[in-house]
Amino acid sequence: MSEAKSITDRFSKAKLNFLMVLCLTVLVVGLYEPVRNHDFIGFDDRPYVSQNNRVLAGLTREGIKWAFTAFHEANWHPLTWLSLMLDGELYGNYAGGYHWTNVMLHLANTLLLFLVLQRMTGAWWRSGFVAALFAVHPLHVESVAWVAERKDVLSGFFWFLTLGVYVRYVESPSAVRYFLVVVFFVLGLMSKPMVVTLPLVLLLLDFWPLGRPEFREGRRRRLVLEKLPLLFLSALSSAVTVYAQSQYRVVASLDALPLRVRIENALLSYFLYIKKMFWPVDLAVFYPHSVASPLNALQLILLSAFLLSVSILAIRFARTRPYLPVGWFWYLGVLVPVIGLVQVGAQAMADRYAYLPLIGLYIAMVWGGGELISKFQHRNLLALLLVAVTIAPLALVTQRQIRYWQNGVTIFSRTLAVTENNYVAENNLGLSLLEQGRFGEAIGHFEAAVRIKPDFAVAYHNLGAALQAQGRHEEAIRAYRQEIRINGGSGDVYYRLGITLSSLGNLSEAVAMFRKSIVHCPDAPGGYAELGTVLTGLGRFEEAKKAYEQALRLQEDHPGIHNNYAMLLMRMGDRQGAVKHFREALRLQPAYANAHYRLSIIFREKGDAAAAAAHLQSAIEINPEFKDMAER
Repeated sequence: MSEAKSITDRFSKAKLNFLMVLCLTVLVVGLYEPVRNHDFIGFDDRPYVSQNNRVLAGLTREGIKWAFTAFHEANWHPLTWLSLMLDGELYGNYAGGYHWTNVMLHLANTLLLFLVLQRMTGAWWRSGFVAALFAVHPLHVESVAWVAERKDVLSGFFWFLTLGVYVRYVESPSAVRYFLVVVFFVLGLMSKPMVVTLPLVLLLLDFWPLGRPEFREGRRRRLVLEKLPLLFLSALSSAVTVYAQSQYRVVASLDALPLRVRIENALLSYFLYIKKMFWPVDLAVFYPHSVASPLNALQLILLSAFLLSVSILAIRFARTRPYLPVGWFWYLGVLVPVIGLVQVGAQAMADRYAYLPLIGLYIAMVWGGGELISKFQHRNLLALLLVAVTIAPLALVTQRQIRYWQNGVTIFSRTLAVTENNYVAENNLGLSLLEQGRFGEAIGHFEAAVRIKPDFAVAYHNLGAALQAQGRHEEAIRAYRQEIRINGGSGDVYYRLGITLSSLGNLSEAVAMFRKSIVHCPDAPGGYAELGTVLTGLGRFEEAKKAYEQALRLQEDHPGIHNNYAMLLMRMGDRQGAVKHFREALRLQPAYANAHYRLSIIFREKGDAAAAAAHLQSAIEINPEFKDMAER
């Protein structure tokens, strides 16, 4: 009889779990379905996907090797690159596909959070409530609706898998299960190094809800020793991350951002994440780091007192309400790598950083609320009402927040509307407008960015590009030269400066700029190709020939380089070589009107009237202007 009851209980539990999984799935998919029509945004999506040829090429042997060996974008997260490459294989440059993968990972994380919590605690509705908060909270929109934050949702997936196998290990310890814990933890570290705090979270879970006997029996040292392999992997991941970020020079120095400011910002950020959890308004993709407005002494005292008093209260309630210290110290601890004491980038805080830390506060609040309403007679009805009045408003705010992430113009316009002196948002809104050909508007935002931050070299670069696109070459040159004064110059700015000088007929100085661009980027074919064009204009044919040949060694499948090299060979009297490269240009790009036209001239000179007429006809069909050129 008892065995039959046990089976019935398990069947009922399975049905309840299925019901919760279904509700959470509808919630996530229904909210985030619009992202399938969203575009990439200019902020990080370019280097991560839309302008990353390795990702767009899909899963290739070279790409996989690069994923494991490169420190692109100042991080080592090979699994993130591989997941994006898989999307590249499936979707190419279709942004909606990448967005939908993020949504599916967020859904998986939501379901895993529910299932793991439910297994640890046996509390069905509380675990579901925590998972629902995680699913719909507006602070998590950035992690899900931003393609470049694939690392957030992917590392979260392995975070929850690690928790799941760890619970199984605690229930029935074995070397195999511990090995699985290590494997999933390593996969999380290979997705985003923020996962380094997970071993400490496991120690918290040992206390509650797992209630491992070592805590009661004074054998806590054993639990720490058990985590040593994981802590070693965390230290190793941290060392690799520091090395990667030092290579890209993205870690702010103490001169640029003093320790006092970092501590103040950390205290303030801990408070602001909690505030935004309760009142998620004025969310932005970038929050500027204001060194000019330090906190006063009273503010510092109040913030410190708040964090300290909550910590003391949580510890005092450890015996009677163990979920309080676990939830609170989960929040404090998981935020440590991104709280700004080691400042990477220019942001003061970021919504995406709250993706995993806030789970601790959700747990503390939901279990605390559950304890309060358990004293009432109609507690089930109260619980349902509490869920409804919490989740529904959050879902509405999230729905609106998702709309802001449609493209770069919408998200950066929104960011400017809710923040002040946001030079990063000004610059990125300008870039988004530049991509749409709205040059005048873009210039206004780039100029606003450099007004706010006069040493913002990137904005001067983009300002130069927008002015150049409008044909305002003299102003573009001044912007590029200002960038060089700030950061010493780069291959790209010297390349653009060379093109602008060439447009003004200043060929000698353009040569110098292209040579500098080659010094900075010796493997970039564009610098050699443009150098060849300018040297041809100066009549320095032999130097031009060497430049074109090097460009073709670096990129032999570029029709424009073959065409321009062939034109040089024509001027040098090498008709045979010119024919060869014009034909190669046409093989790579059959509708290359200039190559057809030049071949018609060569064949006419050789007396091959039929071939000349055929190429001339092709040139005219592609571009009718060549008819007038032929008649002249």
